[in-house]
Amino acid sequence: MPTWSLGARVSASAGAAHQSIHFNGEALRPPSPVALVAEMQPNGDLAVRWTRRSRLGFAWLDGMDAPLGEAIERYLVSVHGSLGLIELEAAEAVAIVTASALASVGVGQASVEVRQAGDRGVSQPAIIDIDIPQEPT
Repeated sequence: MPTWSLGARVSASAGAAHQSIHFNGEALRPPSPVALVAEMQPNGDLAVRWTRRSRLGFAWLDGMDAPLGEAIERYLVSVHGSLGLIELEAAEAVAIVTASALASVGVGQASVEVRQAGDRGVSQPAIIDIDIPQEPT
């Protein structure tokens, strides 16, 4: 389908059978990151790491990473907690959420989402649930 048809309703018929879908251009998005890990650091920061994927290749034939497949490497990282949301961008497959920023989302259950921003869209999220500990007194 051409990119100008993104968001359109697409219908197909074969005899009496008829199917209609919403064309969201999933193949244009980069694949979502994998192997997402979020670890609390001794200083209270949260280190988030992941492995990027590419639409241009998956094999590790020459000991080099697969080509990026996008003009630039960029990720959207968000932390959703009981008190709010933090959003930040990263230019590589790691992000550090400072302890002071993390305090704004509250303690307890939270989720971390990472999406790769591509030339024609944003990937589906990689999601991990974490527990934000209460600061020691």
